[in-house]
Amino acid sequence: MSRFNRVALRTAVVALAGFSAVGLAAGAASAKSDISLSAGPRTVHVGGQIHLKGTGDNDDFHIKRFCVQERTGHHAWRDLKCTKPGIGGGGSLTLRVKATHRGTYQFRGVLFEKSHGNRFEPGPTSAVRTVTVR
Repeated sequence: MSRFNRVALRTAVVALAGFSAVGLAAGAASAKSDISLSAGPRTVHVGGQIHLKGTGDNDDFHIKRFCVQERTGHHAWRDLKCTKPGIGGGGSLTLRVKATHRGTYQFRGVLFEKSHGNRFEPGPTSAVRTVTVR
C-alpha cells in the first residue's frame, strides 16, 4: 500500500469516527415528548357532557405538569385542570366538561416545564380537538 493510500485511509477513518461521535452526542441530548388528548363526542347538545382524556410525558429530568386547556370562540386558552408537578413525565388527566352554551369548544393538552425563573413555561402541545355544541 502506498503512502498516499495509507494517509487517505487514516483520514477517512478519523473523519468517520468524528462524525459518528457528533451524531451520538446530538442524539443523546434530544428529549422526546409524547402528548395526546382525546375529546368526545364530536357533537353534543347544550347541557351535555364532553369527555376529555389526555397524557403528557417527556424523558428529561425537569419538573413538569400536564394541563388540559379550553377555548371557546376567539377567547384566550384557559386551564381546565392540571396535574401536580413532578420530575420527568407530566402525568395524565381524565375529566368531564358540561357544555353550557352553543358554539365550538376547542381543547388541547399542554406540557408545562419549570424554567430557571421558577415559573412554569408552556412547552409542546397536543393537536387541538374540536367539539360542536348545538
